[in-house]
Amino acid sequence: MSDRIAVINDGRHHKLGGPEEIYHNPASAFTADFIGESTLMPVTVRDGKARCGKDRLSVSRGGSSERTKSRGLC
Repeated sequence: MSDRIAVINDGRHHKLGGPEEIYHNPASAFTADFIGESTLMPVTVRDGKARCGKDRLSVSRGGSSERTKSRGLC
C-alpha cells in the first residue's frame, strides 16, 4: 500500500492522507465504505454535543468524548 492515498469518486476528491488516517478518520460515508467495513449511524452535532438517537455525547476537538446520557446505541 502507498504511504499516501487519494480517494476520488465521480471526479470529486473525498480524502487525501496516509492509510491509517483514511481508515480511522474517513471524510465521508463513501470513503468509509470504500476503505473497508463500516457501521454508519445517523448523528447530529449541535453546540458541542453529538446526538445519535437518545444518546448524547460531549465532543472535543481532541477526539475525546463523554457520554452524558445512554439508552442504547442509537
